[in-house]
Amino acid sequence: MAELRSDHRCERSPKLAGSTVHHVCDLDVDVVTHAGCGSLAPTHVNPGRAELIFVGDGALGICVGDWSFTAHAGQGVMVAPDIAHTLFSPPGIPCAYRSIRAPTGASAASAALPAAPISIVEPSRSIASAVDRAFAVLPDCAASADARKASITRLLHDFASAARSCKCGVRHLEPPCHLARARDYLREHFASRVSLHQLGTLCRMSPPYVARTFRQCFGIPPHTYQTQLRVDRARTMLCVCPRIAAVADIVGFADQSHLTRNFMRLVGVTPARYSHLCRRVRVSLAPAAATARRRSSEFGRGY
Repeated sequence: MAELRSDHRCERSPKLAGSTVHHVCDLDVDVVTHAGCGSLAPTHVNPGRAELIFVGDGALGICVGDWSFTAHAGQGVMVAPDIAHTLFSPPGIPCAYRSIRAPTGASAASAALPAAPISIVEPSRSIASAVDRAFAVLPDCAASADARKASITRLLHDFASAARSCKCGVRHLEPPCHLARARDYLREHFASRVSLHQLGTLCRMSPPYVARTFRQCFGIPPHTYQTQLRVDRARTMLCVCPRIAAVADIVGFADQSHLTRNFMRLVGVTPARYSHLCRRVRVSLAPAAATARRRSSEFGRGY
């Protein structure tokens, strides 16, 4: 594994063999580089974040439920937020890829994202340039916040433009109404203890049938989906609240150790380390923000 430096903006997270992960705390962006064979990433969802994957060498398999496809060197893949998917390399074919998981809600390019849950993006010079730029700027702690945000916006925009013009992709993955109700119920009650019996009553089905069809549709069982929602909400809260036990209780984990185990598994760093990095970012960026406000005020008085 290549050695990457850790500081107040980025954290190295050795989540998978052959992978390196930078987490850019102030933007809530994961920057992943991977090379290897076999299972590359377990089935996971990215709540509120799009995953942009650029295959550099070999072939990358992507599985969503019962559907799968292979992206080859030079191709890109855009996975929409909240889509459970698994990454793997075909037997005997090593794979090298780079991916960025970025929030879409605050991005100027979010409105341009395609409706398809997953789209294949054909090779292009603009996509390759945007990927290279993002991977050069995002882990660079000397880069300005504006430069890093601009690199994400451009990458989302270029991927979205290419994906909309691409005819290949998953087009009919909308879940049945009863499973959509179960998913939405878990989102609304992520911090509560939701049993299969409750979901079965909501969907008017037996609990075992709900568990089986939910996994077939979304790729993960209801409990795993709810756990990932809790971890994602904990990430947001830890940026403003350093009390890990309190965050664990609010998002629905049994205790601090329960949160820590799941947080380490999905994010790659401990909640304490993650919260510490986020607070250091706010402190380090405060003088720059104050200077910007002062200059803006002086500019207004001058005119």
